[in-house]
Amino acid sequence: MDKQLFLHTLYRVMGKGTQTALAHRLGVNPSTITRILKGERKPGGRFLRSLFLEFPQVSAAEWGLLAENPPAHDNTPVSNGGEPHEPAR
Repeated sequence: MDKQLFLHTLYRVMGKGTQTALAHRLGVNPSTITRILKGERKPGGRFLRSLFLEFPQVSAAEWGLLAENPPAHDNTPVSNGGEPHEPAR
């Protein structure tokens, strides 16, 4: 998560409203908004779900929730021991 982008977007959707007003819109405690903005807490799943439902026009990328360069997926089968093994023939 890009914390700076997330906070920038949170302030943008909050507009001229208050943290308390945003909290009521999202159905969360106002202290949750305060702690996230201060960096004391990361947004949890329920908080993010509320944001997505309340602001569907804002994409996950705009929230800073998408990795710029996601890791490549390695499709090599792995056994329980963690060592790659040959696929069954």
